[in-house]
Amino acid sequence: MDESWGFVGKKQKNASKADKREGIGDVWTFVAVDAQIRIVATFLVPQRVIPITRTLLSKTWRPG
Repeated sequence: MDESWGFVGKKQKNASKADKREGIGDVWTFVAVDAQIRIVATFLVPQRVIPITRTLLSKTWRPG
């Protein structure tokens, strides 16, 4: 699993409350890749918050 930062329209520190409601600001792309066959299992492009991260982990990570 890895993550990459980017932004939509403008960086979070420059986004107004109205911008944020429209989805403008920082975004993180979370990617889960199968290590053996190197295929992307799933990805999300949300804000970087703990509940979203836990959701991705619960759907993709299985103890081996």
